[in-house]
Amino acid sequence: PWGEHAVGVRTQLVEDSSRTVASEGQARPRPILVRVWYPARPAGAPPRAYMDPRIADAWRATLPVPRGFERGVTAHAVPDAPWAEGPPEGGWPVLLFSHGRSFPAENYQIVLEQLASQGWVVAAISHVGEEALTLLPDGTAFPFAGPTWATPADRGEVLMGVVDELVRDAARALD
Repeated sequence: PWGEHAVGVRTQLVEDSSRTVASEGQARPRPILVRVWYPARPAGAPPRAYMDPRIADAWRATLPVPRGFERGVTAHAVPDAPWAEGPPEGGWPVLLFSHGRSFPAENYQIVLEQLASQGWVVAAISHVGEEALTLLPDGTAFPFAGPTWATPADRGEVLMGVVDELVRDAARALD
């Protein structure tokens, strides 16, 4: 990133008890994984890995990407780095980011790190069941389970239902 700030990243797990998902045969509150990229002070610590190899394997199943590609991508955000001095008058601008269907949020790190280096706070939501693989901090894995449609005519209606769930995730993450 070429902005004036170093970049930090933090992960937070939020749960929505009004909705449930299946995990290891049990119903549990819907987890919403939120990673926040933010303007930081240089920390001198190593950056986070670009992508967990388990997420890369799941994503590779949907696209022709070479095995181990994630090791060749350099991330710049340092986990839990101290926040940059500031914030500017009026506070840091905040952007809520929602990944594309089945694409892990990590795929967008270059953009998210760039925004953070320029003074933005970017909260990226991982929607359980809507990205190749969502890994929670405790190691629980949720693979892509997005709905499909029987005919092209059904696509819009099905995807609107998905969008409704994504909006509910965002609303809960912002609470």
